[in-house]
Amino acid sequence: MINLFEMLQPATNVLLELQTLIASPELLPWIGSAVVMLLATVLVPVIRWRRQAAAMEWRRTLAARARA
Repeated sequence: MINLFEMLQPATNVLLELQTLIASPELLPWIGSAVVMLLATVLVPVIRWRRQAAAMEWRRTLAARARA
């Protein structure tokens, strides 16, 4: 039988080692800035695209109502 705990133990150890690196006070401002930059570069275009798609759908709906 496969023991999942033993299988995932190396990955858990790596994550625990990374946790001490990531949580170090010297890196927290840099990590925060990186997260904000990633969110800005990914979320802003996606939100803009979804808003544009919704506006186009609304225009199609209004045009269909006008034809009916």
